[in-house]
Order: sequence, then C-alpha cells, then structure tokens
Amino acid sequence: MKDLISILRIVLATSLICVIGYGGLILAIGQTLTPHTANGSLVTGRDGTVVGSTQVAQSFSQPRYFWPRLSAVDDDGAGAGGSNLAPTNPALTERALPGLEALGATSSNPAPADLVTASGSGLDPHITLSAALYQLPRVAESRGLPAGEVEALFEDTREGFRLTLPLTLLTAKVPETSKTDTGAQSDPATGQVGEQVSEQVNPRVQSG
Repeated sequence: MKDLISILRIVLATSLICVIGYGGLILAIGQTLTPHTANGSLVTGRDGTVVGSTQVAQSFSQPRYFWPRLSAVDDDGAGAGGSNLAPTNPALTERALPGLEALGATSSNPAPADLVTASGSGLDPHITLSAALYQLPRVAESRGLPAGEVEALFEDTREGFRLTLPLTLLTAKVPETSKTDTGAQSDPATGQVGEQVSEQVNPRVQSG
C-alpha cells in the first residue's frame, strides 16, 4: 500500500511539474513575448473575422495574387500531408500540367519547380524567390503597377533568408475600390477561406 501511495505521489508531482507547470510557463512566455504567433499568426478581415493564417497557404487563382505551391490536402488547415508521388510516377506529371498551363510556362521560359510541386506538409505558405520573380510580371500587370515597384518590395521586406511581402504595401498604389477583395467566406468543414480574401494576407517568399 505504501508503495502505491509513493507511486501516486510521484505521478502527481510529475504531472504538476511537467504538464501544468511547464505548459503554463511556455504559454505565459508565448503570450507575453510573441502573442500573435502564439495564437496561430491569424489574419483578420476588416470586420474582424478571422480569414486565415500567415503560416498556412491559401489556393489563390486570381492573377493579381502570388500563387502558392500545390497542396495534396487542398490547403486544409485541419490536416497536413504530401502526395508521396515518386518522380517517375505519371500522376506527378499529370498534376503539374494544369499549373504549367496556368503559369504560361514554355520550354524557353520554364516554371520554377516549387510552383508545380507540392510541399511535404501541403500547407507551406513559402515560395522561393525565383518563384516570386516568375510571377512578378503577371501580378504587376494585374495591379497596374510597374514591375520594378513590386520587386522592390521583395528587397525592402527581406528578413534573413526569407522575405515577407505584405500585400497591404501594394494597396496604397491601387484604386480604393481594389484595395480589398471583400466577401471572404470560411468553409466551416475545413476552415479554408475562399478566393476572395483580405489583402492583409502576407505571402512568404523564401530566397534561394
């Protein structure tokens, strides 16, 4: 009986220290030092509604946005996963063809590999600098901006080996009616956000 009580005391003490104590300490540090990231790096629309996260990609298809990588889970924030397709699998080529066509890729102007392949998690919001530059002419033309002005934002927002391109910087240079795509709707089943979202969403660009 004494041994059982001793074991229970050890279990209780370990739970208090490792679960409640350690967990509470990390939570307090996160909420104090980095509350935005600790709460999921959420992005809100003008009405305060959560429309996404800067850590989860969204499947943009409008030409005025930088498009992310393909996703084997349709950018569903409720789960992560890759396609696990081998390089020799014909399905990999079939999946890439629509993306190549949409990007206008040709043999003389091939698309960067990350724009037509999925990330391991299927949620990665990052694209390479070459992928961003490849899409630069389309985005600049759609927004009526000189390509040089948009490209300058890459350099202005470089952080180490990554770039963060806030689309809010672009909105100051476009007509008022185009500043925000309104009517963002979140799918309650998946947590995904439709194509029309607030331009506060910051696509992340990884250089190299």
